[in-house]
Amino acid sequence: ETRGDSYNTSADAILDLQSGRIDAIFDDVTFLDSIMSKPENKGLAYTGPEIKGPIWGEGEGLGFRKGDADLKAKFDEALKQAISDGTVKNLSEKWFKVDLTPKS
Repeated sequence: ETRGDSYNTSADAILDLQSGRIDAIFDDVTFLDSIMSKPENKGLAYTGPEIKGPIWGEGEGLGFRKGDADLKAKFDEALKQAISDGTVKNLSEKWFKVDLTPKS
């Protein structure tokens, strides 16, 4: 039987997966990598294709008020620097166990 249950949180879905009430979940790779690395989840495994690409959008967004052009410019420069000096790579690998550096 196929069910299309939805959960308020990913953690709730993991509990059902761990208990055997469901057989599979679909979630973000950074979250799932953190779950899969825990010893109590050694019986869980990835299956199926990795789904990625433009259908999932460009990523996260952040808005600035139109009047805050100077703040936006400072933020853009800081982000550009963090990407170029490897800070984004190092922090994403530390916390998410995957390099989330933008490719473009």
